[in-house]
Amino acid sequence: LNDTYTSEVRPGDHERESAAANRFVGAITREQAFNPALAAGRRWLKEQPQLPGGQRLIDLFAYGRRIIRDVAKEIFALPEGFLSDADNHADPGEGVRCPFDLTTAFLHVFPPRPSKAVSDQAVEAGATIRAAAEAFVSKPENREELEKGAFIHALRQYNDYGDETDEARPERELRTLLGVLSGFAVPTNGHLVSVLVQLASSGGLWRLQRELDPVLRRLEREAAVKGEVHEYPPLSSEHVQFLYEPLYGCMIRAAVPERIQRTAVADTTLAGVELKHGDLLAV
Repeated sequence: LNDTYTSEVRPGDHERESAAANRFVGAITREQAFNPALAAGRRWLKEQPQLPGGQRLIDLFAYGRRIIRDVAKEIFALPEGFLSDADNHADPGEGVRCPFDLTTAFLHVFPPRPSKAVSDQAVEAGATIRAAAEAFVSKPENREELEKGAFIHALRQYNDYGDETDEARPERELRTLLGVLSGFAVPTNGHLVSVLVQLASSGGLWRLQRELDPVLRRLEREAAVKGEVHEYPPLSSEHVQFLYEPLYGCMIRAAVPERIQRTAVADTTLAGVELKHGDLLAV
């Protein structure tokens, strides 16, 4: 993670390499994201020790990390061990630390003028991400499992790289996968934690929980009538549409990131506005 990309990334590279990845991400449905997120949250809650009276202390940040990791693993069809939810420098974990290393790396990207300390941490995180991913795929059985997944299949189905050699393709695919994971994990983790903290501190979380209770009771009754036995009520994204408006409100009030800044590396024109080399653009 440094600024050498300004000379390494050529015009058209981003558009060419992102087309298939964006097509894949754009086809992900709400249910495809909701189901693994719900399952991940339930698994994590069951792992937490109970206090007297059956209560549990919940670390919202750890809760969010587990959900992000498990949802990423599911929707990008990643083999077991590719991602880890380890959350500090002292715990190397196994695999790419998601979202810890990914968010650390992006702290260099979002601010207009990151401090040297932030940039140094980002460079370290970038090297850690690459090393963990390359160590994983260096094992033939892991590489084979990764290539069976839907994401790599989509890259090969939709991307046209002309005379690209077989030796170059795995490196590009891994680079694209890590880029998409960053694009998913970093803002999604930020918004998830932001929403949870806002709702917990305002009391809105408990009001929404009370609104969900009758939905769960109805689903339990319907399952009982059908003779079905479930550990949890069969909840789907359709049953929680009342959550969307308050969740969107939280996301708008505390967007992650609040803005994105980019420095022009050449004179150009964007949306009719002339930009000079070195100009700072905020979106």
